[in-house]
Amino acid sequence: MDILKIPTDNLYKFMAVSGLVLFLGCGYLAYLYQQNLDKEWILHEVRTRNLEASISRLSNEASFPTSASDITDLFSTINNSPEKAREIFKKKDQALQDLKDKELQKTFEDNLKPYLEKEAKDTQRLITSLWFIAIVGGIISTVGFLLWYLFVQRYMDIKLRHEK
Repeated sequence: MDILKIPTDNLYKFMAVSGLVLFLGCGYLAYLYQQNLDKEWILHEVRTRNLEASISRLSNEASFPTSASDITDLFSTINNSPEKAREIFKKKDQALQDLKDKELQKTFEDNLKPYLEKEAKDTQRLITSLWFIAIVGGIISTVGFLLWYLFVQRYMDIKLRHEK
């Protein structure tokens, strides 16, 4: 007997097996799509929060002192150690460049959100359709097994008992 052969000898058996395949296949696909959708949203949120934290940190690094004592300290550093002052300004320039890059990435993530929301709606419709098909498959399978037992298997069992 070939296991992969579709049971076409009996309509009820075919209904039962086909419904079971629909139920399991569509249920599993809906589960996979839901997991993927959740993962995409989580990744988007993590990226956005990381960018916001980086922007905040780089804003502090790139800013120049505003209080009088901090400005005095900066001028004394420039006067006493020009090398250290160059290093400070180089770090500030690098932080400013990194800040611009992160702000650009944040803008990209913010612009990406509407597309992710549209994709989420479309995927949610697909998931709902798959669950509907899975439920219909479960009903078909249940009806098929029930009819198969009531109209075929029960009589085969009675015939087998009488032959013994």
